[in-house]
Amino acid sequence: MTGKELSRLYHYDEWATSKLLEATEKVAPADLTKDLNTSFKSLLGTFVHIYGAQFVWLSRWKGSQPAAPITVEQVPDLAELKSRWQSLRGEFRDFLGSLTDEQLQKPFGYKDFKGNPWSELLYQQIQHLMFHSQYHRGQVVTLLRQLNQVPPQTDLIAYYRSGQ
Repeated sequence: MTGKELSRLYHYDEWATSKLLEATEKVAPADLTKDLNTSFKSLLGTFVHIYGAQFVWLSRWKGSQPAAPITVEQVPDLAELKSRWQSLRGEFRDFLGSLTDEQLQKPFGYKDFKGNPWSELLYQQIQHLMFHSQYHRGQVVTLLRQLNQVPPQTDLIAYYRSGQ
C-alpha cells in the first residue's frame, strides 16, 4: 500500500468520524454517557476509544510509548473530545505526509500496554488502525439508533460519491 492510498484512507476516516460526531451533537448530554451495554459502555466511551487508539498508535510511530489507553475520565465530554481530535488529525496528516513508500514497507517495532514486543510493516499498522476505527464507528451507528437518532451514511462508497 502506498502513502497516497493510506492518506486517502485516512481522509475517509476523518470524513466518516466527523459525520458521526456531528450527528452525536443532537444527543442529549445525559445520553452521551448512558451505559448501553456495549464494549465501551456509552456513545462517548466508544468515541473516546476510537480517538484513544489513534492517539496511541500515532504516539508510537512518533517515538513515544503511552503507558495506558485514554479513558472517558480524561476526555469527559464531546467538546473536549472534538478539540483533542482536531489537534490529533493535523498531527496525523503531517505524519502520513512525511512517510515514503519505502518507510511504509519496513517493519516497525513497538510494545503493547502489557510490555509485549510486536513488529509489523508500518503500512499494516496504519491500515489496521483505519479498520479499527471503521469497526467501532459501526458500533456508534448502532448506539445512535438505540438513542432514537438517525445516523448519517458513512460507507466508503458514500465518501467516494460525495466527491471528497
